[in-house]
Order: sequence, then C-alpha cells, then structure tokens
Amino acid sequence: MNKYNEFLADLFKDHSNVLVAHDLIEKLVTQFEVTENYARQLISRAVKEKIIKSSEPFSFEKRQYFYMNSKRNIDVTALLDISKKYRKPLYRLLTLLSRTGGICSYYEAVKITATPMTNKEKYRVISLEDDIRRLNDHKIIKKVEDRETGIPFLILLQDQIDIEDSSVIRQKIKAHLANMKRDVMFINDIIRWLVNHGFITDKVSYRRKDNPNLGAIRNDFPFDATTISKTTGFTISTGKNDEDHTIVVMEILIYRTYEKIDLEAFFERIQSIRHSTKQESSARKVMPIIFYLDVDESVKREINNLHILNFSLKSIMGSNIVQVIEKYRDMKKIIDEAFIIDEETSSSVIEKIGESLTVIEESGQMENLQNLKGDLFETLMYTVLSNLFKEAHLEHSKVIKSLDDPKKAYEFDVIVRDNSEDEIVIIELKGLKNTTIINLGDTSTPNSIRWFFGKTYPVAKDYYEKNSEYDKSKIKGCYITSANFSQEGLQKLDELNKSNKIKPSFLDCYYDRKKLLNLLKDHINLNSLRKKTGFIEILEKYYLVESN
Repeated sequence: MNKYNEFLADLFKDHSNVLVAHDLIEKLVTQFEVTENYARQLISRAVKEKIIKSSEPFSFEKRQYFYMNSKRNIDVTALLDISKKYRKPLYRLLTLLSRTGGICSYYEAVKITATPMTNKEKYRVISLEDDIRRLNDHKIIKKVEDRETGIPFLILLQDQIDIEDSSVIRQKIKAHLANMKRDVMFINDIIRWLVNHGFITDKVSYRRKDNPNLGAIRNDFPFDATTISKTTGFTISTGKNDEDHTIVVMEILIYRTYEKIDLEAFFERIQSIRHSTKQESSARKVMPIIFYLDVDESVKREINNLHILNFSLKSIMGSNIVQVIEKYRDMKKIIDEAFIIDEETSSSVIEKIGESLTVIEESGQMENLQNLKGDLFETLMYTVLSNLFKEAHLEHSKVIKSLDDPKKAYEFDVIVRDNSEDEIVIIELKGLKNTTIINLGDTSTPNSIRWFFGKTYPVAKDYYEKNSEYDKSKIKGCYITSANFSQEGLQKLDELNKSNKIKPSFLDCYYDRKKLLNLLKDHINLNSLRKKTGFIEILEKYYLVESN
C-alpha cells in the first residue's frame, strides 16, 4: 500500500468517521503538498482499489460525495450520520421513517423534505424521486402502491422485512392509513374553530378524509390546509390589495408527537412560499398555524421563538380529547380485526361509541367536534347494518378509483354485497346535526343528493358493473342521514325510490332522521341487537332527537 492509501486507510480507521470531498482533498493537499486535482485522482484510485468507500450515488453538501471506511455499508445509519449535517431533507425523511415503524406515505415524504409539488424547475432542490430511486437501488427503502387505494408508500427495508410478502406490506399500509386518517379526522372541526374565532373567513382547501394522501397546494408546496385571512391587523395605508389579506397555511399532526423535523420542514415550506413572488424583494405575508396533540417541549419553545401560532388539540377541544381518540382507535381496531361483525363484536363497538359520545358531551365539546361525531355515527351505522344484512358481506370506508379518470378516487362509507338478492348496495352515511337540511344540489356540491347519486355512486356502479366478478349483480344506492332532506330533495328521492334501477330490494333508497329511526326500531333482523345493546338510545340521544 503506497503512502497515500496508508494515510487514507488510517484516516478512516474509525468506522464512524466520514468526510465530505472538499475536506478530504484539503487534508491530502496539506499532508502531501499536492495539487487539488491530484488529490481528487488519489481519492478516485483509493475508491477503485477499495481502500476507502464513496457515498456515491448519494451526494450531499454542494452535491459532493462523502468518504468512509471501505467496510462500512451505505445503510440507514450511515446516511443519517452524514445527512444530519449536510442533507437535512434526506435526514428528515429517514428519521420520519424510523419514527413511524418504517412506513410513510408519499405525501408525508413530500412534506417532510419540503419538496415542491409543481413547477419543480423553479426550485434548486435535489429531486425527491431521484433520492427514492437511489434508496430503492441500495435496498434501503422500497416504494409500493397500495392496490386498494392507489396511495404510494415508502417502506424502510429493515428487520429483515419480507417485501414480497403482500400480507406483511398490506398490514403495515392498513395500520399507517389509520394513522393518516386520525390526522385528518379533526380538520373540519379545527377549521370551524378558526372561523368561529375570526382567524379565517375564506374558503379553505384541506387534506380530506377520503384521500389523506392529498393535501392542499399553496404556491407549489403541500400543506394540510390553506386559505386566506383578512385578520391582518390595521395599517396606516389601507385598501391596498397586497395589504388586505394574508396567506394561511396549516400543519396538523395528531397521531404522533410533533418533532423538530416537522418544524424544520414546515418552516422551509413557509419560506419558499413567502419568497415565491416575482419581485424577490417583496415577501408575501403568511400566517402559519400548527395544531398537534403532543409536542416536544424544546420544539414548542422553538415554535414560539419563530412566532408561529400553535395550538394543542387539548387546549381547544378539552383534555378529554385524548380519551376520545383512544376509544376511537380501539373501536376501529375491533372492526378492522373482526372477520365478521357479529353481535359480540357489535356490542363492543357500540359500547365504545356510547362511551366516546358521553365523554364528548361531559367535556362540553359537542359543538366543536361535529366532524368526529359524524364519524362515530358512520361507524355505529356500519355496525347496525352488519346486523341488519344477516347473510351479506359488508365493507366500510372502501376507496374506489374512477375508471374514466384513475387519478380521481372516492371513499364509500358502506358497500353491501347481498348475494341472496344478487345486489351490491352503495350506502352513503351522513351523521349531521338534526337541524341540517341536505339539499338536492348538483354534482359539484359535496354532501348534496345529486353529489352522491349523480357523481360518486356512478363511479362505484361503473366499477362493479365492469368487474367480471360481479357481472350478474345489480348495483343499487341508498343515502342515510341523521339530518333532513329539503322538500325539493325529497321529491327527487321519492322518484328514485319508485324506480327499480336504484332502490335496493331490502331498503328504500333514502332515510332521513325520522324514517331511519322507524326502520331501526321496527326491523325484525335487529331484534336481538336492540335487546343486547343500547344503540337505539344512543341514536335517539345524540343524533335523531327532535329538532328544536
């Protein structure tokens, strides 16, 4: 071994030692009084002769490679060591994966690396896709797409996980999807709270329950929610267009502790949109807001030092929200793990729902948690419907992609495969306040009658009719709500109910508050469930009470 190689080998005798290219070149120049160009050649030869190892294809500070002991693997530990100082986006991504059991959605990867979603050529960032490809090539992570939802996920290849075992992957994806839905579960309630307290007044774009992998884009970057606020304070010069509103961007993290990596990524995205104007000297006004369930104390101090508005879910919705979330998680776990929803399982779920609603009521947060209350209604109705359809197979929260436009997907609350009638019933559930009126609307108005029967129901109908497995089944639809329909809406629903094209054999094609209560009180298939559980009492108390 020549003197150069001996020097390099000794330099990296300690396996934890790593050096970026320009630092290593400087050491060679100082030690041997050679030119920088010759030092580069010496490094290149040493890599070829396996005296030292390069981090290629992973580049870091100023797109330079790092060098290390020849026997050290380019693994997660090595990449974390290097990227913590020299490639923060990559460090945050790998740290996130280690925090979440080795899995995250592509959306979360984009957020944590502060990667632009559009107009990427504007920003001087290393491509996330290139990083994913390199990590995949080195068998550090693998990008997989969930067959059911179409959502892409990144999975950390550790603990000898069998990436080819679809059941293992599906289990990881299913568990993480539940976490993602926990994050979006409170978005509508948070937005309502912000409106009530005057923070925002405008229409809000936000990450939705039916596709938690799709956030709101603001100036090329993803956020959990974004809008415009006119709560900007008073200035001497009023009336100018650039002074009468502020961009609002939100970060909402519920399922895990809010950490430093989250704050760094959020702040980078904020800075990017602040300086995205054509006139670089004029930064846009941005009001960032963070919502979390738990936060590291040091991170909390840093958030306050950056003057970012931040709220604990416990502070705005009561400390009992933790107990509600735990009960909600337990309830969902019971359903997800049950092969069939029998009476025993139904009793456990109904008990958890009753306990959750009682806690919400006692905490005085019923008005603030309307969205969660609606989710509990949907879960309760899924459980009851599982008992009503004795011989059928039911699925809940099923995502179906449009055959006409695969980029569009809709989540369906309950799908009943009733083999006794050769029918598939698509059921829409809406747990709304009893004073709410659901209008006829149109296919552009969410929650309206025509939104379901004219837009989302046809997607499911098309999917099942063109699937050879269900080619003999008749596809029916049913809209069930704890609220009321408008008179115009009822006229249309009565028309649909007289037609065999949509009306199920076993149900009508719609149920409002009163009609639903009558069905559940009288149907023979629910006799046993009525005796063993208090689901009727729960519905009457929290959902189907008479309007004031």
